[in-house]
Amino acid sequence: MNLAIPPRFKSTRIPPYDGSQDPKAHLEAFKTEMLFNGITGPIKARIFATTLSGQAMTWITRLPRNSIDSFEDLARTFRLNFATSKVHPMPAYALGRIRQKENESLRKYLDRFKDATLKVRGLTEAVHLHLIISGLDGDSPLARSIYKNPVNDLEEFMRRSDKYIDVEDMQKVYVESRGRSPTRRSPSKKNNKDRDQKGSKKAKDTRDKRSKDRSPRRRYDDYTPLNVSRSKIWKEVAQTEIRNVERPRPLKAKFGLDRSKYCAFHDQNGHFTDDCWDLRDAIVKHVREGKLKQYIIRTQGKKNNKRKQRSRSRSRSPKREDRKDQRQDRPAKEK
Repeated sequence: MNLAIPPRFKSTRIPPYDGSQDPKAHLEAFKTEMLFNGITGPIKARIFATTLSGQAMTWITRLPRNSIDSFEDLARTFRLNFATSKVHPMPAYALGRIRQKENESLRKYLDRFKDATLKVRGLTEAVHLHLIISGLDGDSPLARSIYKNPVNDLEEFMRRSDKYIDVEDMQKVYVESRGRSPTRRSPSKKNNKDRDQKGSKKAKDTRDKRSKDRSPRRRYDDYTPLNVSRSKIWKEVAQTEIRNVERPRPLKAKFGLDRSKYCAFHDQNGHFTDDCWDLRDAIVKHVREGKLKQYIIRTQGKKNNKRKQRSRSRSRSPKREDRKDQRQDRPAKEK
């Protein structure tokens, strides 16, 4: 305590320690600042007291007189007294429990994962990359991009994720800008009541209309029968005829979308490929242009053959009256 503090030294910039934080982290931060200022020797023990507050300040003022001989002795006593506040490191496999939640933004998921990695020691880059990709939502655009074109290291993953974060932010701004109008005035109570009544009536009419006609919109009146499933046709000719058809618009995101169903034509979840009406219309369009003949069921020839066979069988079989006469004449001949 008799040593003078160097005049060029200013107060430390580290946050004060009150006894609730990790004592080891506070000591490491203090040692780093002392090393930066070029301060060594027992004077560090005197400066260390200025970084304490609350319960920690009460503790250091109640130390017995002449009980501290050096800074190392003070640091050891400090760690033992606040050992219960020590933060225990988290094992690397615990990061596998961090998953991107439904409707959670990519930015929020990466922030949660980053905060958790700060508590893990000895985390290698390969394990870090594997766990952060495994926690992504399998239906998210970033996950699909990585499945098609895998990343080689963590730096490449962060570069690609930044692009998708920017896209999410732009979409969020676009939705918010369309959701509210800056020129809208606050309506009166009467206008609010009228608006609620109109809104409820309109919603009821919409529900009635949906209940009456729940069938999807069709572009054609009839559809050519096919000898294989539409999903198989799309898989076989996706790179040829149908690919020239104008690609369908992406499906609108709806709450409660069935992620167990996948449409290869839209490259989205929500329904199966065989149930896709856009794909049905695309196939019919090419069939009417004289293409995809190998997938059409030839029903006209079979009908003509059946008709010919029926006409032949009728011509060969005797008439009813002739058969009746033969049954009446048969007993007379036997007699």
